[in-house]
Amino acid sequence: MIDLSTGVLDVRNQKRTLKIDRDGIKMMRSLARAFPVAAARTWNSLSRSLTSLSSLASFRRMLKTELFSRSFPDLDSSAHDLI
Repeated sequence: MIDLSTGVLDVRNQKRTLKIDRDGIKMMRSLARAFPVAAARTWNSLSRSLTSLSSLASFRRMLKTELFSRSFPDLDSSAHDLI
């Protein structure tokens, strides 16, 4: 039985076995690969100047700036107009 408050499965009180159909297994496998693929694509899309930074603090700051610029390209150009 799974305790919903903690998410813990108590197998000692389990009287039935857990069954997962083939589609569920395929989905779990594809989800397990989804993050590594997305992470590699994202890393490869970053500029060389960003990925070569030696300081973690600098990398975080520049990554935030780059991802913000990608998400809101209109704001990036209008910000220069305000200065």
